[in-house]
Amino acid sequence: MSVQESRAFDFRDVEDRARSLALHPYRPVDRQLPDGFPKMDYSAYRRIRYDHRKAVWADTPLPFRLETFHRGFLFPERIRINVLDGDRPVLLPYSPDLYVVQPDPEKPLTLPPLPPEFGFSGVRVHHPVDKDWTHEVAVFQGASYFRMKGKGMDYGLSARGLAIDTTTGSEEFPVFEEIWVRRPAENDKRITVLALLNGPACAGAYAFDIEPGQTTLATVRAKVFFRHQVKKAALAPLTSMFWYGENTFRRPPEYRPEVHDSDGLLMASSDGTRLWRPLQTLRQHLVNHYRLDSPRGFGLLQRDRSFNSYRDLEAEYYLRPSAWVEPQGDWGRGDVVLWHIPTITEVDDNIVAFWSPANPPKGGDVLDFSYRLYWTATEPAGFEGGRVFSTHLLPLYGHDDLYRFLIDFTPTTGNTTLTRHSASPRYTLRIGSNGTLLENYVKPNPEEQTWRLVFAVRLTDPRKPTDLQCYLEDDRGCRTETWLYTLVPQ
Repeated sequence: MSVQESRAFDFRDVEDRARSLALHPYRPVDRQLPDGFPKMDYSAYRRIRYDHRKAVWADTPLPFRLETFHRGFLFPERIRINVLDGDRPVLLPYSPDLYVVQPDPEKPLTLPPLPPEFGFSGVRVHHPVDKDWTHEVAVFQGASYFRMKGKGMDYGLSARGLAIDTTTGSEEFPVFEEIWVRRPAENDKRITVLALLNGPACAGAYAFDIEPGQTTLATVRAKVFFRHQVKKAALAPLTSMFWYGENTFRRPPEYRPEVHDSDGLLMASSDGTRLWRPLQTLRQHLVNHYRLDSPRGFGLLQRDRSFNSYRDLEAEYYLRPSAWVEPQGDWGRGDVVLWHIPTITEVDDNIVAFWSPANPPKGGDVLDFSYRLYWTATEPAGFEGGRVFSTHLLPLYGHDDLYRFLIDFTPTTGNTTLTRHSASPRYTLRIGSNGTLLENYVKPNPEEQTWRLVFAVRLTDPRKPTDLQCYLEDDRGCRTETWLYTLVPQ
């Protein structure tokens, strides 16, 4: 037997499968549920709970455990889940004994007899935090969606392996149709998940090396083979929710000051400049393209971590993770794309952000890329300038063409203590062609130790948007983040 034949199953095997799949017409993953399978809403589906006592590796001293998700509700896809224990994969068989259905006398729910090959809709990885084995660190379920969190966090935004033709009106959702999880050693601090992606346009191999902690780090390797030309490829896509925040002046009648999983898009350009784009509440779709060749990073952040900003004891939005994408190698020319989707509720994910190569892949093309994905409550490292602390948008009542902004920046230098008499820094303000800059000034905010930039904008055409940009700079040339915004008529 050759060395190649005797090696353990790894990323190369998934890559071979993806390459082979891409040479043939797409065959959708099985979504058919058997006759008699109960129809479920969200509350019914949540009653199907995995029995923690039966988790994979529950009877071992290993540092990770696996639990699967039942098929049903929004997750009918049959996903094959394998464990890599030794050289070859072992398929996990379905059994109703793996689950406990929580009773509800008003809405009885009974699962019909199902065969071992019925499969699962996804898998989750557990790791003990404070010796609590029910703590999850990663979930893979639904198309190519996955999400993770660090210690002390709640789940919030999600990531995807790949998105195709997002924002074009004909979006495609490729699926992780088979997953392999490598059995860890007793002292391992990380776990490896392999996944086979398949969709109408492409097939791909993915590897996730996941290291849980205060910040959970996933190192992602992907190799994607394209069957045909696409309009737009979305690499490292992130999906989140923003209902309303500080910059929303038409808020719903709510007791909560803010409701969102993320409050801004942060980008780091190849020269180290950082750009902060606050998320906003809109009544129409808005797509922004930010040219970011060879980016150092981008991500959707939950920057405001004060309980008083949300006052929600159930959702605990102040505990939602930020997700920061750090490309490995040179990703070349492309844009970070931000898509706002209108919403009237906190249930819907309405924010999408991703990096899109300047040249969309054609049939026969291969995308081979890697990145680190940080799920964290802290700011990305490597920036010494001031950051955007808050953004407030105020209406000037009686004028549908006038808007006033209050933007707070942290100081551009280290431990500077601001007083009412602190000398103001320089600032740069740029207004798009559909706007005129009116009053503008900067003043110290000693209460929060920030600089407040105040300015008003008049829209030339009150029915059309305009782009805005600003930053502060001190006498030594130290700059804050660049604040970006699209003023959309309300």
